[in-house]
Parts: sequence; C-alpha cells; structure tokens
Amino acid sequence: MRKTNICQKCGSKDLSKERDARLQGREFLKIISCNKCNFVEFYIPEYEEKERKKKNASVFLWSMLIVGLVIPIGVVLLLVI
Repeated sequence: MRKTNICQKCGSKDLSKERDARLQGREFLKIISCNKCNFVEFYIPEYEEKERKKKNASVFLWSMLIVGLVIPIGVVLLLVI
C-alpha cells in the first residue's frame, strides 16, 4: 500500500497518512490504513528514515537544553543589573 498508494484489500486510493506506530518491543514502525475498508499495514521504515528521525530528536533535545540554560542565566543577569 505504501508504494502503490492503493489498498491491497479493496483497491481504494483513499488511504490515511503514514503515522508512527509503536508495538511492544519494536521501535520506528509506521502504519498506513485504508479509510474505506480499514485494512491496516505496518512496515519498518528504511534506514535513512530512521536516521533522520534520530537526528531530528537529537537536534530538538540539544535546543531544549540550550534554551533551558539560557533563560535562567538571562533572568539572573537581569536581576543583577
């Protein structure tokens, strides 16, 4: 379904967006479903997609760390001045 954009069960082209799914013990699964017959397909993303997701998570965490440090330092400096 993911590559053909056609439901394998009913042949409909009315598919949901790809979304993240998490099953016990598995990470980085994706799910896509047919909006007409509710057929569901799980798949494991390609290596590049996994790496891109990890990189985005790292950038987010580092930016939150920096913001978390800059705000208190800025407040202290404003109170001192």
